[in-house]
Amino acid sequence: MKIDRSKLHDDLILKMYQKELVTTYEESNQSSLDVNN
Repeated sequence: MKIDRSKLHDDLILKMYQKELVTTYEESNQSSLDVNN
């Protein structure tokens, strides 16, 4: 159970990290668009 729990925790962190990464990427894209226009 302990291993499963830590695995779940890692997955959650990974998902949050990926979400954060995507958000940052989209924001930087938006900034680039603003600069280009």
